[in-house]
Amino acid sequence: MSADGQPHRPVPLILLIGSVFVTVTVVEVLAGNLDRHWLVSGLFLAGEFVLGVVIAVAVWTFVMTRRS
Repeated sequence: MSADGQPHRPVPLILLIGSVFVTVTVVEVLAGNLDRHWLVSGLFLAGEFVLGVVIAVAVWTFVMTRRS
């Protein structure tokens, strides 16, 4: 429950997947063909994933606050 007594609505899975996909695609295109070690690439991908989730949660929170 949120502070105003309304139940929290979970972020839709399609929004999470779409946001992560778009974030990873955009960052990879902007980064170009960087020659990265596999560990750096893994950390880079993890960071992109986290950024995508953060963007999805922010968008969903904004949408839900505008509705109420």
